[in-house]
Amino acid sequence: MFGFVSNPSLQVKKVDAKNGFSINELFFIQKEEVSLKELDFKIRKLLIEKYRLYKGTSDKGRIVINMKDEKKHEIDLSEKLSFERMFDVMDSKQIKNIEVNLN
Repeated sequence: MFGFVSNPSLQVKKVDAKNGFSINELFFIQKEEVSLKELDFKIRKLLIEKYRLYKGTSDKGRIVINMKDEKKHEIDLSEKLSFERMFDVMDSKQIKNIEVNLN
């Protein structure tokens, strides 16, 4: 049986006088331990497909993964995830929420 281990809220925001928005998405993680590389890939894919990341005016921004212990993992959307951070692994059950701020 397939299911998910964790489903932190994913809030996508764009601050713009004309085209601004704030939307809460469902985001399911199917593994207990997940790498920063995998989260980066899946979130960018969602942003490209639903919010036209890199195709319109939104080509910059930041992903912030907030943990239950108050630590944060930040990813700059205008850059590739650094090689050193690709293998950072976290317990998906400890992710409190994920924020995306598009510019």
